[in-house]
Amino acid sequence: MLKTIGRLTNRQKRGAFSLSKKTDTMKSVDVREQILDVARELMVENGIKETSLKDIAKAAKISTGTLYYHYSAKEDLIHDIAKRNMRQITSEFLSLVERAKGESSPLDIVARAVDHVLDSEMRGKLHLYLINNAITSGGPILEDFREQYSQWRLTLEFGLGKVFPASNNDVRAYMVLALLDGLIIQKMLGAKDIPAEEMLKILLSK
Repeated sequence: MLKTIGRLTNRQKRGAFSLSKKTDTMKSVDVREQILDVARELMVENGIKETSLKDIAKAAKISTGTLYYHYSAKEDLIHDIAKRNMRQITSEFLSLVERAKGESSPLDIVARAVDHVLDSEMRGKLHLYLINNAITSGGPILEDFREQYSQWRLTLEFGLGKVFPASNNDVRAYMVLALLDGLIIQKMLGAKDIPAEEMLKILLSK
């Protein structure tokens, strides 16, 4: 009887230890997300090169030690911000395509999705900052961003395949990306009443 109780107690201890590890992991993820949120806002407001890790730690109200535990180099932080930004843009694009599928023409669906992506000023400005940082920094940062950009294009190609015939969707993905980048630049320059939908329909109708 005592041995049984002992075994149960040990199992309970192991369960408690496992639960503690899961809780610590969740807290770590929360802190990481907090860092990314704060870093994104500071970089949009001040620029990437002008934002230091100390600035981010101060704004996030965490110690520099905690920040360095998650991100020992600024390049690693930029990598995750760029990855999350592209993932969010792509997720919204694919979600709109999926919801509108069967209700509108393929061109109308893609046009609405592009228009929705352009509505986020913060995301658009961050996207430009990340592109500029990758180009001016060169080296591993540029290679990393290029790889992420390639994955983004492939994901868009997959989404376009849901509403367009199978052929030429690789070309359509390149066209949509080029248009998105150009429209984001125009919007950041203050251009008004950009006919994004009409431009996209003309571009993809050929």
